[in-house]
Amino acid sequence: QVLTVLQEAFPDAIVARENKGRTPMHLAMVNAHRDASPGVIQFLMDNAGNELVNVRDHEGYLPLHLLALGLRGFRADEPQQRTNVSDCLKIYLAAEPTVTADFLTALQDLPDWLQDVAVISQHVRNILNEKIVQRLPTFFMIFDLVMYVVLIVCFYFATKTQIELYFSNETETSPDDMWALIWCLVGGGTWFLFRELLQIISLSLLGSVSSWFYDLYNWLDVLVIVLMYYFSTIMLLSRQEENYVQEVSETDKQVFRYVAAWTQFVLWMAVVSFLRTTIVDFAIFVGGLIYVMKRLAAFFIAVFVFIFMFAQMFYFIYMHTYTCNECNDDVVSEVIPFPHCTWIRSVLKTFTMMMGEIGNEYRYSDDPFAQILYVAYAIIVVILLSNVLIAIVTESYEVVQNDRAAVVFWGNRLDFVTEVDAISYGLKKRLNISSEEYNEMNNNHHHNNN
Repeated sequence: QVLTVLQEAFPDAIVARENKGRTPMHLAMVNAHRDASPGVIQFLMDNAGNELVNVRDHEGYLPLHLLALGLRGFRADEPQQRTNVSDCLKIYLAAEPTVTADFLTALQDLPDWLQDVAVISQHVRNILNEKIVQRLPTFFMIFDLVMYVVLIVCFYFATKTQIELYFSNETETSPDDMWALIWCLVGGGTWFLFRELLQIISLSLLGSVSSWFYDLYNWLDVLVIVLMYYFSTIMLLSRQEENYVQEVSETDKQVFRYVAAWTQFVLWMAVVSFLRTTIVDFAIFVGGLIYVMKRLAAFFIAVFVFIFMFAQMFYFIYMHTYTCNECNDDVVSEVIPFPHCTWIRSVLKTFTMMMGEIGNEYRYSDDPFAQILYVAYAIIVVILLSNVLIAIVTESYEVVQNDRAAVVFWGNRLDFVTEVDAISYGLKKRLNISSEEYNEMNNNHHHNNN
């Protein structure tokens, strides 16, 4: 009623601007957590029309930008506040705002819980479907997949050859093939470096470069780039410098082996990150895995507490006993050591017993207290905690599969489309600037000739 009276008295007030060029829609969105905000936004839509959602202030911000800015550092702990913000966003997206590159980056800047609300909007889904089938996103998607496959294959054969040179000084790979593998790694790293630099430049033109740093998948790509250049450099040195392989210490050779193994993990995780944006079922699986891991945080703490507790108890029972001294005797060095004679072995055995690797259950028969401890461990850790784990994982994955499947997939697609659209915007803007500079140079040239 108050808004109706104000609008009747001052009809232009609902589209008026304050000194920063912000309309009532901007101010309502930046205060979206307040109880009155959803009603105010709906009133503005009904009386000023949907075009109000596309109005920018003097700094070029849409009302959606102010919503994202207003929620930075704001913790909507109250359920009612979250509901108010979600309702405001739903009303705003229902007006079908015009799609721009900074509109998508503003969506990506929203908190995760609010992004879930945005991606189930039909308007946002239509935008993402239209964007994903355009030429540039399709090109990046296909070329990224090709480069990941090429990197995995080349890295496998290149590191396999390098390890053979380190430890046997012989290899079946010809020098020409090795050079091709090395330059393959350099090319793959350069491609992803180009992608990331282009994305950073484009986001800086949109004034949203900070969003790049908060995306963990960007850091995964950076790690891939660093590792590809690292291994390429080592392999190039071993080809160009004489006696390089012989001068490498045994420690450095082992480090190369371990880092190569972890690099394979990083490359395959990059493939997983790529597939989550293209395949619905895979996106649900990855989203379910992440969701389950978050739910299991307290469970893992409890498991480690029990494992360390029982490991210490078993270790104290058998430390400096006849059982451990016998296993450490040189005469019986061929015998498998008793698992609780050292702290590390005790922890490892306690962990593997939880996984089902019980081994010889009669090992504790010589000590009644050890038998009681073993039974307690079996009941608490093997039976109770294992079944709790199964229950948590089953329930959490069903939540993702049934309730959050669409949210997970469309959220991943939003990340990819926003990234490519920002790159497209940056390229177009740069080309427009170059065209304007070229025209200005020609005009100046003609002017001087005249």
